[in-house]
Amino acid sequence: MKQQIGNVRLKAARQHAGFASQQAFAHALNRAAPRLGLGHIEISARQVRRWESADPPWPRADYQKVLQRVLNRTIEELGFTPPWAVATSGLQAATAASRALAEKRGPATLRVSTTGDMAQPATAAGDYAMITSAYRRLYATVAPAPMHDALQEHTKMGTHLISETSGVSQQILAEALAEALLLLGRIEFFDLQRPGDAERTYRLCRPLAMPTTLCSGLRSLPTQRSFPAG
Repeated sequence: MKQQIGNVRLKAARQHAGFASQQAFAHALNRAAPRLGLGHIEISARQVRRWESADPPWPRADYQKVLQRVLNRTIEELGFTPPWAVATSGLQAATAASRALAEKRGPATLRVSTTGDMAQPATAAGDYAMITSAYRRLYATVAPAPMHDALQEHTKMGTHLISETSGVSQQILAEALAEALLLLGRIEFFDLQRPGDAERTYRLCRPLAMPTTLCSGLRSLPTQRSFPAG
């Protein structure tokens, strides 16, 4: 049986940067995040081990930024393979999700373009993903009602952007939109006590590509939230 080697690129870059242990590297990433405007993040040695495994998960957007800055390498140079590089049904999934969103949001919602035309620059997908990450961090401190309204508008914008992109950009947007919808459904179910709305929102997530890391990241959101009353 052939032994799996692991992500030697990340391990080599970590050691070359002077981080002998995975724990020391995790601490360095956590310390660097605030300086990059990412706020407080918690990367553990266990997460680093997963990244250095034979099948490393694709890091979320804020983790990518801190990894690239600390090690001075692109995310691909660190041995990570984007999920859209191996996906075979991403466009069909995005199309189905957009049609479902159109039914829920009304006629103003655009459908996915299947012509391959791009009306948005390539940076739009990454920008949308970063905003989605910011909403995830704000969840701990913003009251449910205004958070819900803002996030709902964010998902509408994501649907419009998907209709104006194609290829890799559309894959990135599909994942970020799925994450935004999952967070929206969480607020509806747990915070606003609206299980019917949450169920309809969760149904919209199913056609979209959702990596395991995305789902586990949402499960790790704080259950105790501190936001101003009223």
